[in-house]
Amino acid sequence: MKLKFYSLVAFSTATALMLLNIKPATSNQAQFVPGRSGDTKTNLTCATSGCHSNLGAAQNGDAIFDIRFSNTNVTSSTLYVPGQQYTTAVLIKTPTLSANQRYGFSLSALTASKTNGGTITVTDAVNTGKSTFQSVDYIGHLNAKNNIKSWAFKWTAPPASAGPITFYATVNLANGNGNEAGDSIYSRAITINPDGSVGVNEVSSIAGLQIYPNPVSNYLNISYSLMENARVAAELVAMDGKLVKSFDATELTTGNHTAKFDVQDIPAGSYLLRVNANGKSVVKHVFKI
Repeated sequence: MKLKFYSLVAFSTATALMLLNIKPATSNQAQFVPGRSGDTKTNLTCATSGCHSNLGAAQNGDAIFDIRFSNTNVTSSTLYVPGQQYTTAVLIKTPTLSANQRYGFSLSALTASKTNGGTITVTDAVNTGKSTFQSVDYIGHLNAKNNIKSWAFKWTAPPASAGPITFYATVNLANGNGNEAGDSIYSRAITINPDGSVGVNEVSSIAGLQIYPNPVSNYLNISYSLMENARVAAELVAMDGKLVKSFDATELTTGNHTAKFDVQDIPAGSYLLRVNANGKSVVKHVFKI
């Protein structure tokens, strides 16, 4: 991987370089280049443009890296809760081959109309940075290192009206020899959909749903008010939409109620708690530790 250097030079030197068609050395160990996540806005990766353009198309990255919400892999079955903020990470799974190897990444989240899908927030300003290119926000590595193969940040989901959101990401496995030889670029594109049950919160029979503690390790407590008599049931759903655990339904009257759910047997990760009353639902994000 080569580093990108910027310097002011004398006019005569710049002119000579232009006449010789010499380009500045470009690689991105210090900082990622926006617009190279492989998204449909630019259709570019570092394998097709810039310092690794001799590599050709990026390779399939399904076996190389994951995109995760907390400890849960993001897949095409994942549902997002509109307005919910997710602890998100890009994680390279391959072993480190040498002390000189360096790792980098770039990611964007787009709607079908190629606009920003949600909001990306930097949480580690030492190792990640955010940049905008052609009105799209990108997040990527800073100061690529041998011992950093995962990068965390926050993603806030858009309104349900945004529809499906596609995460586009590329990673660079660079051998650190100062040129493009031996470097590899991998890409993934994962589309997720909004949770269709979330939009009914404001008309549900349930009001003021609270959950605690969160994160939870053993027992999850909830409290809420019923606006009318209702049959209340709850279920825990994985981020890929699969039902993890159901809790017994109960006939309850108007007023304040509490419940306690045993989640000791649930693996650590990120889940949705869906509380149903008279056919309508309220959803809360739960972190199991």
